[in-house]
Amino acid sequence: MSDASRFHVRLLDKAKDQQKIDDAMRKFDSKSADELERPIKKGTLCAAYLSSDKCWYRVRVIGAAGKGQTEVYFIDYGNKETVESDLHLRKLPAHLLAYEPQAMQASFAFIKCPKATQQMGTAAAKYVQKYGLNTEHLATVID
Repeated sequence: MSDASRFHVRLLDKAKDQQKIDDAMRKFDSKSADELERPIKKGTLCAAYLSSDKCWYRVRVIGAAGKGQTEVYFIDYGNKETVESDLHLRKLPAHLLAYEPQAMQASFAFIKCPKATQQMGTAAAKYVQKYGLNTEHLATVID
């Protein structure tokens, strides 16, 4: 969730694809996967290891984040993290590149919420997250 008015969603009709991606990433063998070409370019799709849960995920490189660090965007979940470039980034197998990113940025239409940096922005984001996210919703996609 970026703030109370911008967040990421996944479509229920794509749940089978997400399950296939998750299953394949659980089997991802980083030792046999190729290393990325250097320098790592912004926009590169690859696999990233998230040390907090010890799992590999599909990501898009956002850019360098310091010495030996790369900022990445998790294309199937919508979050961003900084990972160690040498240890935690690998090439994705071709069959995992075939799937479209599962996370889509969304926002509420006709609702104005404060940005996270504005007064009450954090409180608004927490409220939306608690009562509006991580559940199924019917929605009309406008764009």
